[in-house]
Amino acid sequence: MPEPVSLPVGQVFNTVTIKGRLEESRFHEGTTYSVIAIPAPDEYSHPQRVEVGSKQPLGAKGADVQVGCRLAGSGRKFEYADKTTGAIQRGTEYRVRLFALDQ
Repeated sequence: MPEPVSLPVGQVFNTVTIKGRLEESRFHEGTTYSVIAIPAPDEYSHPQRVEVGSKQPLGAKGADVQVGCRLAGSGRKFEYADKTTGAIQRGTEYRVRLFALDQ
């Protein structure tokens, strides 16, 4: 079994820093949802896109932004037919949500 990791005092769990270019924003029920394009890891792949919810806009379209986010998530159960046997299977789709910190 691995040794427990000692974390600094005040360590915040379930957070991530997103750095990228703000592509678009929309406002819905008191929350601004911003789509941020994250640079591709290499020249042969496409940039990833994430959506961050915040109380205030994160910037103007095309701006480079860096924002600390809290991770949240949920799962949705569904049924589907197995393509080879036709048997009904059950699965779960998981969604990760990002919400800006310090707002």
